[in-house]
Amino acid sequence: EPWLALAPHAGAAAARALLTAAWRTLLHAHPHDTLCGTSIDAVADAFDARLASVEQQGAGLREDALLELVAHDRDAARAAPESWRPAVLLRNPAARPRGGVVELSLAATLADVAVGPGSATRQGARRSRPPWRVKGMIVQVLARRERVMLTESPRAYPDADLVAEVDAVGWATTMAGYSVEARPQAGRNEPALPHPVVVEDNTLDNGLVRIEVSASGEVSLWDRARDRRVNNVLSLERRRDVGDSYTPALRDALDVGRPRRVRVLHRGPIRGAIAIEYASRARDAGVGGVCTLVVSLDADSHAVRVHVRGENRARDHRLRLRVATAIAGPVTLADAAFLPVVREALDLPPAERSMEHVVPTAPLHRWVAHLGASGSAAIASDGLAEYESAEEGALFITLVRAIGQLSRHDLPERPGHAGWPAETPGAQCIGPYEASIALQLFDADSPSVRDAIAQFAEDMLLPITGETLRSNLRDPVRAGRIELSGDGLAFSAAAPARRAGWIVLRCVNRRETSERGAWQLHSTIAEAVRARLDETEGVPLVANGPLVEFVAAGHEIVTILVRVVEPT
Repeated sequence: EPWLALAPHAGAAAARALLTAAWRTLLHAHPHDTLCGTSIDAVADAFDARLASVEQQGAGLREDALLELVAHDRDAARAAPESWRPAVLLRNPAARPRGGVVELSLAATLADVAVGPGSATRQGARRSRPPWRVKGMIVQVLARRERVMLTESPRAYPDADLVAEVDAVGWATTMAGYSVEARPQAGRNEPALPHPVVVEDNTLDNGLVRIEVSASGEVSLWDRARDRRVNNVLSLERRRDVGDSYTPALRDALDVGRPRRVRVLHRGPIRGAIAIEYASRARDAGVGGVCTLVVSLDADSHAVRVHVRGENRARDHRLRLRVATAIAGPVTLADAAFLPVVREALDLPPAERSMEHVVPTAPLHRWVAHLGASGSAAIASDGLAEYESAEEGALFITLVRAIGQLSRHDLPERPGHAGWPAETPGAQCIGPYEASIALQLFDADSPSVRDAIAQFAEDMLLPITGETLRSNLRDPVRAGRIELSGDGLAFSAAAPARRAGWIVLRCVNRRETSERGAWQLHSTIAEAVRARLDETEGVPLVANGPLVEFVAAGHEIVTILVRVVEPT
């Protein structure tokens, strides 16, 4: 949506119609029982199919918007492959200026792939792979592969090429919020890298944070700036779960295996990573034959990333990742749809507990934090849905919950059926699984620390990214800008408005006090007006060039409609 909002006239009618269609598909996946997972397998499969469709529709709309922002002509490019000058499109998907580590997907043409009659004798000669470089960036390659890639055009059959691809990380100077830059995929202009990662034996260190992994797989964390240490920061926990899709019914502890190998995956200087491989002899091992935890650290970062991948071969169990925070008796603050909330365990009278036990887990929405008088810690999650807070200073993140019944009537935790009885074999989640989290330590609780936690989660879940545009014909370009400033203000939306030619800008004041804020855009603002959530217009605002200022009351959701001056 923000990239479409940056297009001329806030998006063409066709793009806005396609956006509406994507939203309709998404909303069809959101009825109550579907969204919360209390449904049969066929409904869950339909839900997955709809979400996959929405992801594809959204990716296509974003690609079209980005290419329009950098004025890429697909027809001209398709017709003149000899004139291609590959460039990397960097984009900052956050409403604030950022720099630092960039997640890169780079590609280079190796050979033309002919298709059709007589194509067996028309295959292109293979070229040597060029060095992986991006103008003005240090690049560290993480993984390599080859595949066939198509160059699309509205007026011609797609052109196919065999390409070399790499996953890489780079380092970029500060970019404007919601902006895109096209940089040549060439050159040697490499700026200095602050706090590079040094890997020695099984240790990652960037001068800000040090991570040590013992031969037995125990991970310790030392935040140098705060001189705080957390030992045994990561571990796996597994228990039998005989519950249903509504209610967990946890029983005895189960084997999670033992670390069998610790090895270095990446040696910096932008990213260092160490893999811990678990293995178990138990036939019903929830971690499968092998489960791997990859712990990584980036240059100039206080955050520790953890990626878990494995294969679930067991039924009726729950697998969780225990993350130590070393904050005893913490206040648990969890992100929610608009405002973070302090979550405390329910204390119900015996009569209510006999009907349904209190569940200690809670919804995980982007991030959860432990706040204390001496320090804080936060976890950002990529798509995981459930956490549990422990008083001794740990957060448990659910990785896999495997159950086989929609509703059971014989659970002490909830006597009687919550829904119709039906088998749900797909809910046993047999097969591969992957999950990602990030952990960072912070100072004692304060409004500024809460702002920093929200920004940490945004940096982890919405990093700066870059992808190769092999068919680029133009010189380097920078385009776009949507930035929000103001203490305690959180970005909520930037999108084409229902009124053609206008943009919706929405933010939330996460503080209890009134705060001043401002939006800064890519072009002069011709008109601005405050509005309700449904875009009903209210009080006009005075704009100053590309800037419009406002005041947000405590916990207020502020919606502003703007129309920018289009370039002639």
